[in-house]
Amino acid sequence: MMFEELYHLRLSHLTAAVDDWSAMVTRLEGLSEEARSQLHVRSGDREWQGENARASVPYIRRTAEQFRHAHSQAEATLRLLRALLSHLTAHRRALRECVEAAPSLGLHIDATGRVWSADHRNINPVTGLIMEAAPGLSHPIPEETRAAMRDMATRLGSILQSATDDDATAARALREIVADGTGEFRESHYRNWEATGAEHAVADAEEFIALAQNPSLLPQDVARMASLMNQHHDDPAFADHVMSALGMRGMLDLSERLSGQPAMLLSGTSHDDMLRGLSNTMATALRTPDHLTAVSPDNPAYQRWLSETPEGRRYAGWVEEMHELGLERHDNPGRWEGSGPARWGRHGYHELTDLLEHAETPIGEHFLYELADGVISAEKKHPDIWYQFDTDEAGETVTHDLLHQVLGLAAHNNPAAAALILDPANNDHLEYVLGEKEDSRQPPDFWKLAIGWEASGLADALEAATIGRPPDQDPPPDAPPPSAAGARVMHEVVSTFSATPQLISDDGRYAFMRPQLGRMTAEYMGDFQFSLAGSETLPLPENSANLRGVPVGLFLEQVGRAPEAYIAISASQQAYTAVTVDVALNGETESTVPPSTRVTIAISPGAEMAGILTHARSSAIYDLNTDASVATYQKWSERSLNAVSDYATKDIPFAGTPVAKITDELNSAFFDSIKKDQEGVASKAANDVYESGRDSTEANAVAAVERALSNENADTEADLRDTARNAAHSGFNKGITRLEGYR
Repeated sequence: MMFEELYHLRLSHLTAAVDDWSAMVTRLEGLSEEARSQLHVRSGDREWQGENARASVPYIRRTAEQFRHAHSQAEATLRLLRALLSHLTAHRRALRECVEAAPSLGLHIDATGRVWSADHRNINPVTGLIMEAAPGLSHPIPEETRAAMRDMATRLGSILQSATDDDATAARALREIVADGTGEFRESHYRNWEATGAEHAVADAEEFIALAQNPSLLPQDVARMASLMNQHHDDPAFADHVMSALGMRGMLDLSERLSGQPAMLLSGTSHDDMLRGLSNTMATALRTPDHLTAVSPDNPAYQRWLSETPEGRRYAGWVEEMHELGLERHDNPGRWEGSGPARWGRHGYHELTDLLEHAETPIGEHFLYELADGVISAEKKHPDIWYQFDTDEAGETVTHDLLHQVLGLAAHNNPAAAALILDPANNDHLEYVLGEKEDSRQPPDFWKLAIGWEASGLADALEAATIGRPPDQDPPPDAPPPSAAGARVMHEVVSTFSATPQLISDDGRYAFMRPQLGRMTAEYMGDFQFSLAGSETLPLPENSANLRGVPVGLFLEQVGRAPEAYIAISASQQAYTAVTVDVALNGETESTVPPSTRVTIAISPGAEMAGILTHARSSAIYDLNTDASVATYQKWSERSLNAVSDYATKDIPFAGTPVAKITDELNSAFFDSIKKDQEGVASKAANDVYESGRDSTEANAVAAVERALSNENADTEADLRDTARNAAHSGFNKGITRLEGYR
């Protein structure tokens, strides 16, 4: 169904049809009852005998049955039309709501349903992505608008596809209700909309299976397969039926068989679209029940589901088949396009992961866990089994690292899977990939990851596991706090890198992780301030990383050497401090501690963190006066204010100051600080960087107090400002001293 059709869809005719069929059902119900009571019953009268009775009774009974069947068909038609009217009404409403919401998001939706930037009508999701990929080209619209544009296009496509699917379901069900080839009424077996959809999904799955098993595919066959997957890929009835017939091996074989086949090229369907359909279908089939998604693989309830239910046994069979084919060698050179052939061959795990990377539907956590566990188990026995080395266009050696690819898949497709894979309560996977023990993972010396999600797979998985959403993705309004598994992963990561900070130093093996580690730190700001202060400045979330006693300064010193990490942590720290000061001065408390002491306690840990970060910058001079830096600061100051106000302040109103106003003031302070910061950067003098950082820390502390104060006399305000300035100065110096004490 096209955008214009649904947007302008007139449902008055369908509404009238529902009313007409409702009246018809009422009339036929009366006729059916009358036929049953008058004709059918009397035809059984024992007094009616003879030749006439033998000829008439069967006819009369058939006629009575026809009235009953007519009523049955009319009633089924009415229920079908009512369901269709409800679905189409909902789809039209959803489409119109998108159009109405577009201007507030900085978007414009044209008459054909294409999404554009409201201010730049030549930029749509496709041209926006092209501009993002162009080196050195500044984008004329902000990232949040580009993200909203992509989300809106996806939403519109989903609505239109759902409307198209529902229209097809209704047409198909209606044909089945009325068509029997005899011209007579028959009893309808239509039950409800959902059951009809499932029946149609299974029938379409049978058609898909027959095409998939056909060794001589025509272009129209490939196009039909793509259409069936596009319609049903998220339908469990379709996905389970297809996977049960083809299995893991059959789906992989089909994906490889279609690659480069003339029928594929002539079908009008791109190979990527076909792989997306196959992987989405697999993802739908490979889910576990909702009540088991967060449990460990050893959980008794999960194990009972695997062994005692038909669905669980079927799923377990797919997992077993995956591990079996995962270790098989494949001669397909895959996606390598370097100047030389790969030194090691590819295996089934490579092919499966390549296919699943196309999935837009979340893949089950437990299946991704099994995939990662299988890769790690084989790698422990044969450390170099997965590595493929090739030469890129610059002549440098690049590494195809399957484990990083699997972890990147989990991070971007289903963050909960990343947490399950890396949770130290479940396994030793995290220790294996990060540890320095003899049996820990030892990548090759010339390890350079240069392909897709592999390039940051482990780092992305750590971020997704700890935060609970794909890397660097903005949280939704109702985003839950980190999970218990995510908090355990965070504790292990910070503890590991605090004990061995050389791993994330400039020339460390995991230096490339620092942007992700910075965002993780920003999300867990309360835990870091708790570690530095030795006590809570605000209530910690339910799932805390428990960093008490961990020398987090060494971790922060290395992570802060990356500009993006420095800005994310600084923004979060300043926002968190603004809230702690407000709570210290305005929160309900029975404490007899004077306000000046409460202000000192609130400001000190954030100031100490600022000192540590400034020390990191003093030896890694970089420019903060960039559009990217400003955007990152704005994002993290607002994000942290919203997050901490949700779980820590219990709706304390920030002395009557809205969050948006505090965010604006923090952003303004950041602009002022980077202007002064430029002087230190230009001179490349560590002392200038220290001075700039210390001045900004003190200014932010004073500003936080001024925002929090209300109806105080001038002397009190002056005293608390001095207290804030002194606490910030002392805390800043303490951060630097703390680092010296570690050494």
